[in-house]
Amino acid sequence: MNTADWLMLAVGAGLVLVGLVITARSRRPVQVEQARLDNEEPPEPRFAIDRFIDRHQISTQTVIAAGMSLLVIGYHFVAWALPAGYKPIHVEPGLGWLLPLVATGLVMLSRALDVMERG
Repeated sequence: MNTADWLMLAVGAGLVLVGLVITARSRRPVQVEQARLDNEEPPEPRFAIDRFIDRHQISTQTVIAAGMSLLVIGYHFVAWALPAGYKPIHVEPGLGWLLPLVATGLVMLSRALDVMERG
């Protein structure tokens, strides 16, 4: 493995980690909504992602879509960095431009549905 492969492996692992964190924080909108329904003060945001979710009123589904998109893209970076004998299921690197395009479209569509639902 050369330097570019190690760099791609590190970027992929970082994207997977960020995707896991974002997906784990997807319960935040549910907690805030439940507190609002119970006429209670919502829990204080502990992380920057929580403040971002609260400020922009992002739904649980959109947060999960963003987190899972980063997980899938990170997985493919890791898969592309592995030696030829270890290739798991992956999109061919020549078609790699489709991954961020589809992931961005998925998150944008989910966010548009959030806005439409809120009126």
